[in-house]
Amino acid sequence: MQLQRKYIIIIALLIACLAFLFWPKSEKHQFVRVQKGLFRTTITEKGEIKANVAEDILAPHTNIKNGRYLPPMEIIELVPEGTLVKRGDKVAVLDPSQIMQVMSNIEMRSYGITQQIEQSRLDSSLSLTEARSAIEKIKEQLTDAHLRVEQSIYESKSVQRQEQIALEKIQRQLNSEIRNYDQKERSFKAQIAREQGYITRYLNQADGYKKLMQQTIVKAPSEGMVIYADKFGIKTKVGSNVSGWQPVIATLPDLRYMNSIIMVKETDISKIKIGQKVELTVEALPGRSFTGEVVKIANIGQELANQFQIAFRVEIKVEVPQKEEPFELLPNMTSTNTIITKEWPDVLFIDKKVVHHDGSDKYVYLRKGGTIKKRIITTGAENEEFVIIEDGLDVGDKVVIESYE
Repeated sequence: MQLQRKYIIIIALLIACLAFLFWPKSEKHQFVRVQKGLFRTTITEKGEIKANVAEDILAPHTNIKNGRYLPPMEIIELVPEGTLVKRGDKVAVLDPSQIMQVMSNIEMRSYGITQQIEQSRLDSSLSLTEARSAIEKIKEQLTDAHLRVEQSIYESKSVQRQEQIALEKIQRQLNSEIRNYDQKERSFKAQIAREQGYITRYLNQADGYKKLMQQTIVKAPSEGMVIYADKFGIKTKVGSNVSGWQPVIATLPDLRYMNSIIMVKETDISKIKIGQKVELTVEALPGRSFTGEVVKIANIGQELANQFQIAFRVEIKVEVPQKEEPFELLPNMTSTNTIITKEWPDVLFIDKKVVHHDGSDKYVYLRKGGTIKKRIITTGAENEEFVIIEDGLDVGDKVVIESYE
């Protein structure tokens, strides 16, 4: 009986030892597994949604010949941004007071020039009459000189010579007076023509101002949503001026065709290519996602404000669902744009945080069975989270996160 009890105790101890040796131990180390599948490298930048196609709402200056020379007009009324308008709806009202002041100045100038023309005509008439009288007197002197020359044939050679010289002198004087008369006449005609040209120009300007006065109410040229114009980073508002040089008051974007505008740093711009696919999200539309494509890359960079670095403007065409109306994607919304720069369809990759460096070598701590060993690996391209494994690991391998010595 005692012997049987001993055997039972020995067998129990043996089972306990085997259980201690082979029973699954709790995992002391955190680890990640090597994955296999699609791998992407990306660049993510914030951007702003803009309409690719939009019709401008213009100041009336553009409807008038030489409208760019007309004075600016202040906006005194403006519909709220985002207002949906139909063709012919009122969008803005312009202050005509500046035009009225200019028209008053034009009338004063025109009156002054009209008086100048009348005075020029009087001066020319008086001056030319005096010049004609002088010419007639010299012509009479010339007739007398001719007569004396004819009568001198009975005089001595010296007397004949003196009379001939006197005749030639009077002839030269007559020629000079005729030339002076012609110059005066041309000068007066040119002066009067120039002043009449001023009158014509002022009359044309006054006609443009009158037309402008009749168009102080700016209407929508088509149906759409009003988006204020952006001039050098400053949006149009009540109190802004519009003119022939800066005629755009607002735009009516076509919400079916939208772009996302981003600025890509010069360190990344070489990775961006026309045609690359883009995944977009919009802060104003949580849970929604859009796809797009890079369609334009600026050739010249520009310095980012307060960042002291150069960036390049990149335009992304957004694929807007054509059946979606009313459209949710609107101009000036903030977008997050992930550009897919390259794809590998079926590769091994792992979390970057488990890869360690020793000079030029890269290694991980691989868990095999109950042991952890250092394993040299070869890596390839990487993105923000993962790195491609080219050699040293297999799919499903467990790699310890923290180092193990």
